[in-house]
Amino acid sequence: MRTLLSVMAVSGACVAYVKNTVLCDMAGYNCLGVMMCWSGSIARKKQTEFYIPKLKPLKSAKRDNTPALDCDFSAIYVMPLEMFVNYNIVKGDCLDPEDPPDRFIRLVGDKQREIGAVVGYSLFDGVTAKSLKAKDRDKIYHLWSTKKMYPYCINITNCQKGDVREILAYRQYFDPQREPDSAEGIAVYGPRRRTQPARVAMSTPDG
Repeated sequence: MRTLLSVMAVSGACVAYVKNTVLCDMAGYNCLGVMMCWSGSIARKKQTEFYIPKLKPLKSAKRDNTPALDCDFSAIYVMPLEMFVNYNIVKGDCLDPEDPPDRFIRLVGDKQREIGAVVGYSLFDGVTAKSLKAKDRDKIYHLWSTKKMYPYCINITNCQKGDVREILAYRQYFDPQREPDSAEGIAVYGPRRRTQPARVAMSTPDG
C-alpha cells in the first residue's frame, strides 16, 4: 500500500513524501517512479547535458547487443543525440557504495544552457538518509534510450508483512543562466521532523 503526499511551489519545485507499507510477505520490490523527470520532448533543444555527482565513469550497455557507451556523469556529460542504452547504474558504479548519488541534474539548450531540472532525495529522512548507508539502494538509476530521468530509491528483497519504507523526494526546474546554484536554499522537510530541513545543494561543477 502506498501513501503519497505531494507539495507544489510556484518556483517550479515539487516535494513528494511516500510511505510504502507491505501488506503480505513477498519476494521484494523496486521503487522507481517516486520522482521522475521529462525526457526532453517538452523542451526540444540541440544539446542535453547530465550531471550525477558521486559516480565513477562507467560503460552503459546499449540496447539490442550494440557496443557499450562510455559515460562519465561525474562531470557534466554531453549526451549523444541518439542514446540507445538500457543500463542500471548500481552501487558498484559509485565512488562510495555506501554514499550513492542523491541528486540528478539535467541541462538543455541550443547555444547556451536554457533549462535546468534536478530530481533528488533527502539525505536526512526516509530510505535515502545518509545514516542508512544505502541499505535498501542496490540500484541507483536506470539509463534508458528516451533519456527520461529514472532515479531508483528502493530495491529490497524478502519483505515481511508490515514492513514500512518512507521516501522524501524533490524536483526543481531552474534557469541555469539566472540561477546556476538555485537549489542551495531548498529545504526538504520530513513529515515528523519539520524543524530540521534536509538541505540539498544543486550547483554544477562549472556552473
